[in-house]
Amino acid sequence: EDITLVSPLYEPDISADTLNDFLYIRDKIDGSKTFKDLLIQVKQSVLEAYENQDYPIGKLIEYLSETSPIKDGYFISDTGCSLNTIHNNIDMSRLKSGILFSFTREGDRLKGDILYDPSGYDRYYIGQIANHLVALLELVVADVDKPLSSFTFLTQQEKRKLIFEPNN
Repeated sequence: EDITLVSPLYEPDISADTLNDFLYIRDKIDGSKTFKDLLIQVKQSVLEAYENQDYPIGKLIEYLSETSPIKDGYFISDTGCSLNTIHNNIDMSRLKSGILFSFTREGDRLKGDILYDPSGYDRYYIGQIANHLVALLELVVADVDKPLSSFTFLTQQEKRKLIFEPNN
């Protein structure tokens, strides 16, 4: 699965010479890899994105447009991610993203918020995303060496609904 997400630059790295305010991070997720492998891969992709943060956005859009949607001349990643300890409040319109996962470290816990464009998502769907994300994170943290494809985060009720109830 090919996935691209957008993340704001780490605030101290932004200067008058910085061309872009955001990083576009693209990765392929392979179900045979473990969660630990995925974290290492994503870390490498983030580091590479920072190395290339001043790559002209127009050329990046041109390169990524072959497989990614374009809207109003901007490359759109439907998904954004920010860490509130290093990113300031995010302006969703500048981020050009439909959904933003925003995380804050509070002591030994991680608190998450989901900001979204209500014209593209409804509250029920966002609630499902949040529940599935929490369930998936609990599973992968419990066994980081298990292949990603072996994790299932749907509840028994959701599985039954998908299998036995007709789609409306």
